[in-house]
Amino acid sequence: KLLQNLGNQGFTLFLKNSENDNGMYGIKDYSGKERDIETLSTGEKNIVGFLWFLLSLNDLRNSNNREQIIVLDDPINSNDANSQFLILAEIKNLMSKCSNNNQQIFLLTHNNYFFNQIRMKNDDKHAYFKFEKDVKTSILEIHSAYALGNAYAELWEELAFTYKNNRVNLMW
Repeated sequence: KLLQNLGNQGFTLFLKNSENDNGMYGIKDYSGKERDIETLSTGEKNIVGFLWFLLSLNDLRNSNNREQIIVLDDPINSNDANSQFLILAEIKNLMSKCSNNNQQIFLLTHNNYFFNQIRMKNDDKHAYFKFEKDVKTSILEIHSAYALGNAYAELWEELAFTYKNNRVNLMW
């Protein structure tokens, strides 16, 4: 249902019904023809994997009452704007649930815009950190969105770092 709400008619998922498929899903294109998983783009695979992961958290939460630690590593990577909006909304929902349950969430991202959108305002239940590279990596708490700077300035900082440390493989 969440995929259908994206407005993308490129593919849909359907539950296979044969005994050999054992609860597996298939992929159909906009005309109803079955597609192979290899025909999905990286972004399409990411959104399916992300949504499957979120829905499986509910099963895990219901099957045991233990504390959970959830790690999401750059979940908007390779996704279009519609998918990014869906991911943003679902993560905000997840963060609200985690605050009320025995769960912790670690969200890793390189995207400052995404960070500013996901950040819970005026909230003492969440903490935000950034990794800052120099000779060694420092972990600094973020107290305001302005602490990150902008992506353009970060590109120049990274270029200076790669030049200063003779890291030609990191230069673009």
